[in-house]
This record gives sequence, C-alpha cells and structure tokens, in this order.
Amino acid sequence: MRWTSAMLSAASAGDLALFVELCMDPPTSLRGLQYTLSAVADAAGWTAEQLVNSNSDAIGCPPWMRSPDTILGPGPALRRLWAVGAIVNTVDEGTCLHSAALVSLSRHHELQHRIWREQSTPLLGRVDALRLGLCERVTMRHGRGWSLRWLRPTENRECERLAEFGDFTCEIRHLGDLIARGHLPDLQPWIRVLETAHKLRNSLAHGIAVELTAVETLERRINEAPPVRSSQGSATIRASEDGSALTPGQPIRH
Repeated sequence: MRWTSAMLSAASAGDLALFVELCMDPPTSLRGLQYTLSAVADAAGWTAEQLVNSNSDAIGCPPWMRSPDTILGPGPALRRLWAVGAIVNTVDEGTCLHSAALVSLSRHHELQHRIWREQSTPLLGRVDALRLGLCERVTMRHGRGWSLRWLRPTENRECERLAEFGDFTCEIRHLGDLIARGHLPDLQPWIRVLETAHKLRNSLAHGIAVELTAVETLERRINEAPPVRSSQGSATIRASEDGSALTPGQPIRH
C-alpha cells in the first residue's frame, strides 16, 4: 500500500525498531499516527520540557539552521538529545529530531512535512499517469489540438503552454472542464475521478499530507469508471504500479 509505505517510511526515519512496530499495527490516519508516536514518546520518557532543556531548539526545521555533525556524531549542543535517542540521522534531513519527539514538542508541522515529502513523489506520479493516459486516449480519438479546439483554459499561461508544448500538457482542471461542457462525452463517467484527482493533487502541491481515505476514494472511483476506449479499441485506463505509465486493465493501488 503506497500511502502506508510512505507514512511508515517518513514516521520511522532513522529508527528501525519503530518501523517494525508500526508495520505490525500500521495507523490508518495521520491522527492515528500521532497517537502512536505520542505513546512512543511516553514510553521513552520524553517530555516537552526535557527536550527543550536538552537543546531541541538547536534543531530547526530548515537543514541549514542545524548544527553540523562531526565524525563522532552530533555536535556538543545535541549530545544530550542523542544520548536519550531523541535525534536520528537520515539521508534526507541529516541530523533531525525523532518523529515521536516532534509530537512531544507539538512540532506537528515538521512531522506533516516529513510525511508529505514521502507521499508527494509516488502520489503525484500516480495522478499524472492518470492525466497522461486520458490525454492519450483523447488524442487518439480526436487528433492533435483538441485541448484548444473547443474551449480555452481560464489562464493565459496554460493557453500558451498548450499552444507551445501540445495536448499532453493539459491540466486536470481543463480536461474536466472539457468533459463538463460536453466536448468529450465518452469521458463523462470519468469526471468524478478527475475531481478527486484534482483535489488530491492540489493538497500535495501545497505541501499538505493527504489521508489514506483520499487515496482510497481515488482508487475506488477509478475502478468504478467504465473502460475508456480509443478509436482503435484500447482497453481500460489504469495506473501502473510505479505510477509512471498506464497499462490496460491493471488496477490502481495505494
């Protein structure tokens, strides 16, 4: 499950024991994850007062604000945090606070950013694979130039991009508008799919981590939509497992 994998990877970064624990009973929501991490902090004896007294403020959110590591580990300012396991080291962030420590300190925005970073690549790729697949089917049926043939986008920048780079740069919103105005009647059953995909994409584009329910809703609506066939009779649009392309008849998975 892509949502669960991204969440587990982000929340347990640098702590293999926590990863194993979360895998045994994975949370199904971001709030549930916070409850689990709060329990982990309680078990470790971490309190906000203790962490602040141990110089947790020295680890700011931007990596360039953090104290540099040495060959012996974190600098002297962070040794007390290191001694109690409240800091970890990751490829993406370097030395950073443990996810459970972030919850203890009510630095929820940093935890959300950590999860969003893991979610954004696979989920944005999945949504774009859906968009490209629909654009491909429309091009096969209606030929080139369809994105500007009947209706122009509301923003001039998008019009210019479509004119310069072609139909495959058509955004989900404009594709939905074309369907809603009746210009692509064969895609009418897919309009709810596009609405859901657009909301999910907008959340991720604005740095907001998405819930499992949002991914499940998109999956369900894709699988409920009827096959979309080109004039040559291509099969159902479905997203591939890695989100990089669309393959006939393969269901989308989260």
